[in-house]
Amino acid sequence: MGTASVYLNGVYETMPIHYHEMAHGFAQSSDTRPPAANATGFVVYADGVALSLASASVLSSMRKLDFKRGILERHIRWKLASGAVISLCYERLVSMKRASIFAQKLSVAMEQGTADIAIHTHIEAVHKAGAAQSVDAAHMPDAPHDPRLGPAFAQTPWQLEKVLKNGTAFGYAHRLKKSGIPVAVAVDHHVLKGDFSLSEVSETDIGLTQRFQAKAGPDAPLSLVKFVSYHSDTTAHSQNSPNDAALYDLAQARDAGFDRLCAEQGADLARFWEGADLEIEGAPVDSAAVRFNIFQVLQAAGRGGETSICAKGQTGEGYEGHYFWDAEIFGLPLLGHSRPERARDMLVYRHSSLEASRRHAREMGHERGALIAWRTISGRECSAYFPAGSAQYHINADVAFAIEHYMALTDDTAFLHDHGAEILFETARIWPQIGFFNPRKGGAFCIHCVTGPDEYTALVNNNFYTNAMARQHLDYAYRVAHALMADAPDVFARIANAIDLHEDEITEWRRAADAMYLPYDETLVFIRKMTAFWIKNAGILQTRPRINSPFFCIIIP
Repeated sequence: MGTASVYLNGVYETMPIHYHEMAHGFAQSSDTRPPAANATGFVVYADGVALSLASASVLSSMRKLDFKRGILERHIRWKLASGAVISLCYERLVSMKRASIFAQKLSVAMEQGTADIAIHTHIEAVHKAGAAQSVDAAHMPDAPHDPRLGPAFAQTPWQLEKVLKNGTAFGYAHRLKKSGIPVAVAVDHHVLKGDFSLSEVSETDIGLTQRFQAKAGPDAPLSLVKFVSYHSDTTAHSQNSPNDAALYDLAQARDAGFDRLCAEQGADLARFWEGADLEIEGAPVDSAAVRFNIFQVLQAAGRGGETSICAKGQTGEGYEGHYFWDAEIFGLPLLGHSRPERARDMLVYRHSSLEASRRHAREMGHERGALIAWRTISGRECSAYFPAGSAQYHINADVAFAIEHYMALTDDTAFLHDHGAEILFETARIWPQIGFFNPRKGGAFCIHCVTGPDEYTALVNNNFYTNAMARQHLDYAYRVAHALMADAPDVFARIANAIDLHEDEITEWRRAADAMYLPYDETLVFIRKMTAFWIKNAGILQTRPRINSPFFCIIIP
C-alpha cells in the first residue's frame, strides 16, 4: 500500500537508543528521518463530492514517468454519478536545477456534461498530535522487526514555529524538537485556464488549506499549477533563514512558470543521459528498468556537500533515511561517470562529518584517526547492533575506494587538497590500530574481530573483503601522501600539521599493505570469506518458520 509522504534528505530527528545492558562504544542515539509536511497534492471535488472510487467510476487510468523530461504524468478519466465524464491530467516534477522546488500542474477537462469543480490544496500540519506517525508501521503493525521499515513516533517530532505569509504564498515554519533542525515549506499557485474564485487560506484539521472553484464544461477547461518550496538549515542560502529562502525560491519558481521549469528539467536530463544512458539490445523492458534505477540514483544523490544517498533514496522511510557504505560503492561510481559534481558532493559530505568520525574512533578506543559510521546522517554511529554496525570497519576503505575512483575519473586536485587527502589519511590511521603483524601467519598483517559486508557472519578474523579493501586503502593513502610531499608540499604540511601526521605512520601504511593477509584455500582453490570459513547447514531454511520476512531478519549472525 502506498502513502503520499515527503522526505527531505539530511533532515533528521534525534532518537535515544535504549539497551537492557549498556557497553562502551555502543551508539547512544540514532538519526531518524521523519516525514515532513506534505504540500504536494490536490483534492478534486466534482459537484461537491471528492473524486474517489466510492463516488465515481474510473473509465481509464495511466501513469507515466518520462525519464527524458523528468516529469511524472497521471491521466485518469472519471464517470460521475450524474453521467458526466471528467478527465484529469497531473504533471509533476522535482526540479533538478532548483533543489528546493516541486511543481505540479493539474488540468481538468469535461468530455461530457458540466460540473462544479473545487480544487483543494493544502500543507499538512505535521506539528499536530499524531500527524507524523510511521507510514510503514501503520500499514504493517503485525510484521516482525524489519530494519527496512521506518520507526514509529509516539508523538509528532515537529513543532510549529510560525505560519508564513507573503502575498499569495503561504506556508509553515517547523522545527524538529530534539535535533533542532528547522524546515520551512511554502506554497503558491498560478491559474493557467479557468475563471476560478479562490478562498482565503484557512487553518483546518488537515493544515493550511486554500480552495479554487470554477465551472467546467466541454468548452471551459481548467488548469492550475502548484509550486512548493522546501528549505532546511542544510539547504538554505547562507545569508537567509530557511523561511526567507523558501519564500524567495518559491517566488522565483512562480515567476519562471511551469513551462520554464519543464524546459530546465529536460535540458538538465539531456546532459545527464548523454553520459548515463544504458540500453540492453532486444530487451526494452529490462532497459526501462535499468534506466529507472539510474534515474532513482540521480534523484537520491545529495548535493552541497552536506548529504549523501539514503538507503531508500527519497522514496520511503526504510532504514530511517540513513547513509550506508552502499552509497560510495554502488551509487557514487555511476555518478562519477555521469554527474561528477554530485559524486564530489557525496565525498565532501564525508569530509564535513569527519569530526563526528573522529569522535566515533575515540569511542571505539582508537587514539587517533577517524572511523566512519556504518549507518548515519549526522556522522555519528546510529546502529544499535554493534556486531553488524560499528564492527564493520570496512566502511573506511569503502570511502577511500570512492575517493580513488573519483580522482581517477576527474583528477580533481582541488578536492584532494581540500577534502580527500584528509579523509584518506585520518581513516587509514585506523588499520594499524586494529590490525597486527601476526607471527603465526609468517608476519602477515591480520585484522581480527570485524564484520564484513556479509552481516550474517559477524566479528570474524581476516574477512577477505575487509582485508583486501584495507590493503587498497593503505596503498592509496601512502601514494597520495608521497605525491603531495613531492608536488604540493605546502598542502601536505597543512594537513599533516592539522592532524599531527608523521612520516613513520605513512611508512607503516606501506608495510601493512604489502603484508596484508588474504585468506585463500590452497586445497579447494578458492578465496575464503574469512579465516574460519565454513558453510552453514542449508537445512536452516527448512527448519525456520515461514514468515513474511526476508531471510536476514531471522538468521543469527
